[in-house]
Amino acid sequence: MHHNWEGVYLKHIHEPSWFHLRNFKKIIEQEMLLEQEQNEKFLEKIKELMAIPYGDETLVEGELKNYNLHELKRLQDYIQITFKNLKNSLGKVCIEEWNADPANLFTEYDTDGWAEIEQ
Repeated sequence: MHHNWEGVYLKHIHEPSWFHLRNFKKIIEQEMLLEQEQNEKFLEKIKELMAIPYGDETLVEGELKNYNLHELKRLQDYIQITFKNLKNSLGKVCIEEWNADPANLFTEYDTDGWAEIEQ
């Protein structure tokens, strides 16, 4: 049995037309459309998960039960990459726009970004 990266059975591989060169373009286009559709569905699922306020553990676990094993692996990769990029962007904006050290985000800054507010 042949499956794509999400475990979806690829029935056309067993069809005789799979081996005809003239059908490769059509098959590749179908695979690309299928992958695009799966990506869109996956991103919609992620949006629902990320909409949970402050990652409420009970709600998150309930939502994750709707994921299959392939989606959980993909989610893990997505979260690692996304949050690494977000952290890098946050640091860049803190430095370039506010002249603030991102390592000190636990302290508060006044509106001009320079003076630390006493707590």
